[in-house]
Amino acid sequence: MIQNKKPEETGISSASLIDLLDKIDQDENMEIHSLQLLRHGFCILDCSWKPYDSITPHAMFSLTKTLTALAIGFAADEGLLAPEDKLVSFFPDYVTKQTDEKMKRVTIHDLLTMRAGYFENLSGCGYLSQIGGNLARRFINLPLTYEPGERFVYNSGSTHMLSCILSRLTGKPEQMYLQEKLFTPLGIGPMMWDTDDDGNTTGAWGAFLNANEMALIGQFMLQRGRWGDKQLLSESWFDQMACPHVQVEDAKPGYYYGYQVWIPGDNSYQADGAFGQVIYVMPDYDSVLIMTRGIPNAKRDPMIGNSQERGWIYTSVLDYAAKEALPANPDMAAKLQERIAGESISEKEYGEEPKFCHGQRIYYQMDSNFDDIQGIELEFWEKQVVFSLYDKKGYHRLPCGKGCWVRSSADIPGKELHHNRYFEAMEHGARASWTGEGVLEISVAFLNLQSVDRIICELTEEKIIYKRSVRFNADGLPMEKRAICGTRRRPGGG
Repeated sequence: MIQNKKPEETGISSASLIDLLDKIDQDENMEIHSLQLLRHGFCILDCSWKPYDSITPHAMFSLTKTLTALAIGFAADEGLLAPEDKLVSFFPDYVTKQTDEKMKRVTIHDLLTMRAGYFENLSGCGYLSQIGGNLARRFINLPLTYEPGERFVYNSGSTHMLSCILSRLTGKPEQMYLQEKLFTPLGIGPMMWDTDDDGNTTGAWGAFLNANEMALIGQFMLQRGRWGDKQLLSESWFDQMACPHVQVEDAKPGYYYGYQVWIPGDNSYQADGAFGQVIYVMPDYDSVLIMTRGIPNAKRDPMIGNSQERGWIYTSVLDYAAKEALPANPDMAAKLQERIAGESISEKEYGEEPKFCHGQRIYYQMDSNFDDIQGIELEFWEKQVVFSLYDKKGYHRLPCGKGCWVRSSADIPGKELHHNRYFEAMEHGARASWTGEGVLEISVAFLNLQSVDRIICELTEEKIIYKRSVRFNADGLPMEKRAICGTRRRPGGG
């Protein structure tokens, strides 16, 4: 665990951190779940927006790729591989007469820098997740458009091949290899991480880390592989990782790409996952920024900026950082802590509850629908509204705070709204508010995932219209479900 220090002790003013929080809270597109700032090896800002926290694992999406680059570095240190090695040399049994000649020239360096030769991304939530089977064999026998090393095309399949190489070389999946080499020395316990049909860790996606664990990894990267009195990973590997191997103007303006990290044109670099998951390493400031978020994917991140325009972490905080400690400022430090304690994702007043709901348990039988939702029940108690959904899998129950977040666990269906992720029992926070006459809005934040569900129940004493949506989703996946109608059923069938 990284120790805390007051910001002023590291040359950062508490006022500048409050200014950063102001910018975040005033931007309606910046839904942030957890934020940490490390400086000189200490955590000077640790803030989570309720109902999220810094200890619940959060989907990392493509930030997983940077973990794989670190794993390849450990394997290189062991002499198991080198960046110039050919991909097919690790899978000679997968090469056929139909294998593209260009594929035989693809190197580990090409995979690390996203220049294997494909013309489009073989993404974790798209093509790769749909085909199943032996992904490595399929990857090697797909045709290439470009010469290896010719052109940058962001490609999750390339990173997954690196994980498959590790499995071949070490006889264990990447997750187990990294647990021994990195996670255990850093104090990170066993974690959730997806596997493919052959038991390979998904190298490009599927890792789950909490903000505290991300901070440990970020500090390890800032220290160029050193932890305590041991050099776990050679410094030279970080020279390669953070080297701007290729410009990626079309994919991310003002950025370059290294070994599975993005480089915004200066000495900093970042591990980056869909919907705003970030470990941002800033050696010039001896600092690391950690973020878990639920924001739409965009080419520019206002928190970080790019080589042409600096982001908020600089313009609010680091541009004013002092080399020496600042005088203590107890009043401002207290204001910062008060602000942190009060952060929450857009609280809403509960509003005026219709009289027919007071203290009632109301069941609506739903019309025939694609999702096979058979019934919806609403219980209105003194401090909570309980939303329950009945379908062919059973009974799914959501306690909701009246205007405030209440945390619980459930197995709510609807994975297509969440990057096709589903867990048998998922932690979430839920709240209920009346937003119009007879209109109950329920917000459900699934704490392991990136987006907040919006459930709308348009109610009368006898009828319900049920709607469910999210603000954003992966490309090609829906953001809303079809509205469903239902009719109230009273005890005894009336």
